[in-house]
Amino acid sequence: MSNKYLTEVKNPSSLSSLLMIIIGVGLFLYSTFTPSFISGHSSYWLAENEDITQYISGFNAYFSSPWHWPLLYLDSFNYPEGTRATFVDIIPIYSLILKLFAPASLFPFNPFGLWVALCFFLQGVSAWWIARELKSNSWAILFFLAISFTLYPALMARLGHISLMSHWILLFSFALYLKSNTAKKIQFKSYIILLLLAFYINIYLFAMSYAIYAATIFHLRRLNGPANQLKFIITPLIVVVVSLFATILPLPDSSISKASGFGHYSMNILSPIIGGDIIRIQSEVMPGQYEGFNYLGLGVLTLFSWALILNYKHNLNSFKHHRALTLLALLFSFYAISNQIYWGKVHIAYLSYPNFLDGITSQFRVSGRFFWAVGYAMIIFSVTIVYRHAEKPIAIVFIFLLALIQVVDLGDRISILKKTSNRAYTSILDHQVLTNLLHKETSAIYFYPKFLCAKNSSPYSTLLPIMKYTSENKLVLNTGYIARYQPPCDDIQSEIARANFKTTAFIFAQKDFTSTEVIRGYFPQDIHPRCLPFGNLFLCIPD
Repeated sequence: MSNKYLTEVKNPSSLSSLLMIIIGVGLFLYSTFTPSFISGHSSYWLAENEDITQYISGFNAYFSSPWHWPLLYLDSFNYPEGTRATFVDIIPIYSLILKLFAPASLFPFNPFGLWVALCFFLQGVSAWWIARELKSNSWAILFFLAISFTLYPALMARLGHISLMSHWILLFSFALYLKSNTAKKIQFKSYIILLLLAFYINIYLFAMSYAIYAATIFHLRRLNGPANQLKFIITPLIVVVVSLFATILPLPDSSISKASGFGHYSMNILSPIIGGDIIRIQSEVMPGQYEGFNYLGLGVLTLFSWALILNYKHNLNSFKHHRALTLLALLFSFYAISNQIYWGKVHIAYLSYPNFLDGITSQFRVSGRFFWAVGYAMIIFSVTIVYRHAEKPIAIVFIFLLALIQVVDLGDRISILKKTSNRAYTSILDHQVLTNLLHKETSAIYFYPKFLCAKNSSPYSTLLPIMKYTSENKLVLNTGYIARYQPPCDDIQSEIARANFKTTAFIFAQKDFTSTEVIRGYFPQDIHPRCLPFGNLFLCIPD
């Protein structure tokens, strides 16, 4: 073995160390997920009444539909107006690439197990990249970052929301921040590519990533004139807006509604310290604050405390030097807590936000997610300060030790992730029975009540199973579980009158339409539908 090869292996910034990280993440995935989960065939993915039902249904509807302009258009849901892939949470850029290159013979299939695996691998890649940008040449830093990023508790808790598992977007943003700081030059092109990808993965991650990019510009403002700063700020936004004309615009009128929930889906003040195995803090949080789950882990919390002491003791002024990023972390934290401030279940205060923020709080209503970026920044800050300013032998030993403590402390979180990914499912809709009941000519299903119009029934037990069925059988549906979508709720009679009765079947939720006599009243007088009870639904087929 040559000395050059030995040097390469010993260097934590080398490609060999990256390969080791990837292998380590692979072993974690192998011990946590089954091969059928990664391939998209396990019982987890077969659920008919979960958010993943919407994602898989939306993907197959988009994948099997003909090409349209704009590129993310599909008419399979919200027919005939249609919607956009963005509003059915199918990771638009990923789905677009698969629609371009995956063979049509795969239909119907589920690509999201692979995306979950990719996200974990990219967490490991992020650890290697950030350690490289820190130029520490330290295995301790690489090891701690790899452990804390891969086992980030908020990431493991996001399994049901696939696009939101793309935390690597935040970490890549921090890596570009570090690279820009070292080079004294904004990594402009790389940021634009990352932000464009982020926009077509998840809007929350795009917003956080763009804010980190803006902090980078402010951090290096003295090296750039006002004109360049303005160019840096607006160019990524212009690129995104221009891309919209090929992907999304024009928007359907029903896809611009506001959503409520800000203050409900928030972060509890205790959230960063609740959730470990070693020190169990017994405190409940409010309903909705599961979205603000942000436990950091005992290893990270200990290292952060040590870093704060060193920062003060050595008068490092780290927060002042990186004042833009520090201010951003504080703003993210305040926004995550929201205007309803809770300590456990104790309501501490209500803050009255200015009205001009309503546009932001309605679009980014799940505020608790914004602490994710803060948690990652704390990890990077902590490991850097401790390694550089504590006594080296002690720092190295304790960083390794705290990484192991982090693993032990998160044992229950890892177990929950494993159990969740292997959960069983209960069939709600018998696809074969429904197929036998429908006419062979059936190409459309009209479902009532439409999404967000129900008073008594839940879309999880009624609409989502129908979405799954229509997407797998290449049928169109007049509604759908679609974000930013508020259809008219009082047009049932007029919509039915316009339908093609030879090719359309009508399904009604029994809790909202209690009898077939009521249902027949929505049909024209010369149409006599045959309505049959079907589970918790009525299936009506015009004779």
